Amino acid sequence: MEMIRKNAPRGLHVRDLTSEERRAVINVFGGGKQSTAKEKKLAADILLEMDRRELLIACDCISGDSRPYNSEVEKSFIRHLKTSARHDKGCPLYHVKKPGKNPGGDDDRNGHIAALVPAGPDDLFTRKTSPGQVGGGSTEEGRRHRKKLKPVPALGRVMMTILESAGINKTRIMPVTPPPGLTASLQAITQFIDSWLLINGLPASQFITTKPWQTDRERKHILNTIKNSGQTWGKNRELCTAMIGLAGKVSQTDVTFMVKGTPYTFSPLGRIKIFGEGLLSAGTREPYWVILRFRQDEYGEVYCAEGYAHPAFDLNLPIPVDSEKERATLRTIRKAAKYVSEQSDHPPSISLIKPLFTETTEIEGSKEEVHPDFLLTLRADESDKEIPLIIETMGYDSEEYVARKSGTHRAMKTLGTLLTDPHGFPAKSDVTFYRHLLSWFFNPEKNRQSAGGQK
Repeated sequence: MEMIRKNAPRGLHVRDLTSEERRAVINVFGGGKQSTAKEKKLAADILLEMDRRELLIACDCISGDSRPYNSEVEKSFIRHLKTSARHDKGCPLYHVKKPGKNPGGDDDRNGHIAALVPAGPDDLFTRKTSPGQVGGGSTEEGRRHRKKLKPVPALGRVMMTILESAGINKTRIMPVTPPPGLTASLQAITQFIDSWLLINGLPASQFITTKPWQTDRERKHILNTIKNSGQTWGKNRELCTAMIGLAGKVSQTDVTFMVKGTPYTFSPLGRIKIFGEGLLSAGTREPYWVILRFRQDEYGEVYCAEGYAHPAFDLNLPIPVDSEKERATLRTIRKAAKYVSEQSDHPPSISLIKPLFTETTEIEGSKEEVHPDFLLTLRADESDKEIPLIIETMGYDSEEYVARKSGTHRAMKTLGTLLTDPHGFPAKSDVTFYRHLLSWFFNPEKNRQSAGGQK
């Protein structure tokens, strides 16, 4: 890939992308790809260079004079120029990721997939509101908006993007290693937000903290200093600060963080939205990853405006989970890995990812959005060959749920071999998910061939 001039003479070579930059562009912007925090930082630098120097990216998926061109959009993502050649269908940029206006999550009640896409740090700043008002507009407008809300709101997407980029949703389960613990997890988050740049180049760490002991006075000083710095911001955007942490006690009105025995309690003016929980079940799946947003009122005083909470597996391994059933599935996976690791004939390594965002795959020429519950990657021997397993936790047995899941499962099989918990769902099976998983861990290549050689 190369950088070329956008304006006359369009197409003039400026520089080639390095192999690392090329990989970052593909993984960050390519449909169905996953990226690391380092790749996202590289991609952000490329977007900034494209904006400042008025450049395009010419893709190398097609050779010759007529090639696909991509332009940057708001220094946030890239877009294919329709006036240029189309990407090759095998190119990851054939389907470029696009930020969604109303992103949501996997509606676990019926198996329907609603696209959930990552956020940018600038998404933290919303349109201006009054204290106690989460959104603008009339009462009727707010009522219509609430009916359309997806399981993960915009504030939650910011938190999930940070958790994914910091690697909180990943772990190596073989060789068995001690879980990272809360302190190391928070340090990984801090390291990422230090490198996560806003549209004007400021790091997100100027606004986002992992310190619950930060006072409203300190938050006020931060906001006032930045407001007087001469930095530019989006139209009608309200500056705010945020805090991310792992809390053991959450309700729709309060959240408490414990640090070395000291409680720090916050009570947002707007209720705390908890993923997958209503009024009667609120706060029953602790611990929770929580993000709180702090605003300034008309007098310049800081207040806690709103929050979002998402369950985590536990305090030592705080991988986000969507339900108690997913927790049980993850316990089973770790239990199987521990048993296999104690035997002599186990695979050299197994890694686990909890996907936090929707992936795009293609089946029979049609683009499909999928959101697997877990992704395991097995290395069957000392080679670099990897065997991907898609793990789906099945929560319901209604006909509608089964029918919809069967459609998404068909698409998921393009990503790897699909295993369900319980095994064989929706049919009954004498083999448990645990025993079926052990079979894969001990004989991954044999099982892969029996499953039809998928992936």
